[in-house]
Amino acid sequence: MDNHKKKACAAILIAILCKKRTKRRRWVKDWLLKRDFYTHINLLTDIRISKEDKDYENYFRMKEACFDKLLVLVTPYLKKQDTCMRKAITPEEKLAATLRYLATGRSIEDMKFSVIMSPAAISEAIMDTCRAIIYVLQDYMKVSKKIKTTFQYIYVAL
Repeated sequence: MDNHKKKACAAILIAILCKKRTKRRRWVKDWLLKRDFYTHINLLTDIRISKEDKDYENYFRMKEACFDKLLVLVTPYLKKQDTCMRKAITPEEKLAATLRYLATGRSIEDMKFSVIMSPAAISEAIMDTCRAIIYVLQDYMKVSKKIKTTFQYIYVAL
């Protein structure tokens, strides 16, 4: 080895040894792990039990029966399987977060505290739920045949 290559190898070794390794602090924030306890779904369950229809309608801008019917329609498209790493977000939570987002216009960053999901999970849930709503309600909307074909293509691709 010539002297130039030796210096280059030494510089690489020094750089590798001096590089500080950053430890990952945690996989997920502790308060996100407590979604079952802190989520707004618990509040909605209490409102359902108390039969406060106006409060429920005020929260989602739709009646409870309409929410339930929409949930039945979109559940097959939103249901995910639990894994050994984490519990999947339920279709009810996804639909509730999406409707609350559409009803209030709040930012996703602000919503993370009430729906107890990460902003990335919220944005993915909103996009998936909106696609599912458009797909299941396409017969109730006036759209061109080209757009209907596009909706069908989206769900065939998924």
